[in-house]
Amino acid sequence: MLHTTVGHAREGDLRAALATAEARLAERSAPMTLPSEGAFWSVLVEHDGEEAALFKAEAVCGIDARSWSELKASAAFRRHLRRPAPVLALFGWLGYMWWEVVSDLRGGYVPRTCGNCGSTIVPRGRRPRQYCTQEENEACWRERGRTRTRRSRDRRAPG
Repeated sequence: MLHTTVGHAREGDLRAALATAEARLAERSAPMTLPSEGAFWSVLVEHDGEEAALFKAEAVCGIDARSWSELKASAAFRRHLRRPAPVLALFGWLGYMWWEVVSDLRGGYVPRTCGNCGSTIVPRGRRPRQYCTQEENEACWRERGRTRTRRSRDRRAPG
């Protein structure tokens, strides 16, 4: 199915690619509602610091507080924490993979395929690659090497 999705995207049919990817994601995920997002804020403070949490609270909740203590004491913040939080539960690595594909397609990223074997290739560096690396598909990589060598020898051969 990934080849079909990539094929649609490469042909310029992003709607079909997104529809295919969303269908696969739906098979491997389920929307859920968590009772609250309270744990998120504690982790945010622990990881990014109080200032980041205060900026996030202002952006997300519309609450302007001068300190983490003031924010926690705020009735508006406590109401916000009690609101259910929608999440998407992903089932295994395939669920995660399809979530990534859907996210990429929604962001306008079009996956690339190898010009030799047609496999999906992962972008690396700044220049867009056209072929598989040795790590991605050794047989394709070797075949391209043999082809280059043959072409080079044909050019040097007296004729």
